Amino acid sequence: MAGKSVPMEARLQVAFVSMLDAEVTVAAKCAALGIGRDSYYRYLRRFRARGVEGLLDDSSRPSRSPTATPASMVALIVATRQELAAAGWDHGARSIAARLRRAGIVDVPQPRTIHRVLCRQGRRCQIVCVRGRSV
Repeated sequence: MAGKSVPMEARLQVAFVSMLDAEVTVAAKCAALGIGRDSYYRYLRRFRARGVEGLLDDSSRPSRSPTATPASMVALIVATRQELAAAGWDHGARSIAARLRRAGIVDVPQPRTIHRVLCRQGRRCQIVCVRGRSV
């Protein structure tokens, strides 16, 4: 069902039709609403558990990101960039990676990861990005 969206009106109708008309079969309700039985029961369950709020779309963002760059490494990258910039050195992603390796940091991220970290932190990026690719 990826990319398929059930309109909010149909979700509300599932909630209210299921409460009002107990004589009509679930198959008839689904046919009238234009949704499948799985969707019907999913929205009914969510409505009963959380009310109208349960009918809103849930976030698809994962609850955790085990491969995310640790906050301590992000802080180290930003601090190294500031040090290089203050000293007048090149302060791009490759230079930051090289400086961290020379400092004895064991798990230094790849320059592309460092670039993404800097972009997420709102720092001016050295690499021009076009549709997610480095140019």
